[in-house]
Amino acid sequence: MGYTHYLNEQINISDWDWKILKQYTRSLFMSSLETDTPLGNVSGDEYSFPVIDDTYIGFNGIGDAGYETAGINKSPMEDTLMFCKTANKDYDKYVVAFYHIIHTLNFAVFTSDGEPDELAEGIALGNSIMGVDNK
Repeated sequence: MGYTHYLNEQINISDWDWKILKQYTRSLFMSSLETDTPLGNVSGDEYSFPVIDDTYIGFNGIGDAGYETAGINKSPMEDTLMFCKTANKDYDKYVVAFYHIIHTLNFAVFTSDGEPDELAEGIALGNSIMGVDNK
């Protein structure tokens, strides 16, 4: 993994759906704490937490384990391409999981430069967070 991941064709996310996405993101964050790849705020500051608020969700790896921010706005920003380069950092699987969850919920279209086998771990993690069978 470690490619550029994209979100395209984002819709305006309802309040109810945003609550669901926030919950899944919290679960993703908790999952990262169980590994040696904790997620932090958009700057990747040490001892920070992902931004999960009423209009924006975003995170990065912490310190040198981060690279670019993965995020989404509740309402799409006009003419904005959402993407995240991960530079082969360990937090890549969490970016893939996050974007996969967004895609599965039909909030945006997730694409990536990575090959399917390189995305598989992140997709499986996203499915696990959502309670979807990975078979």
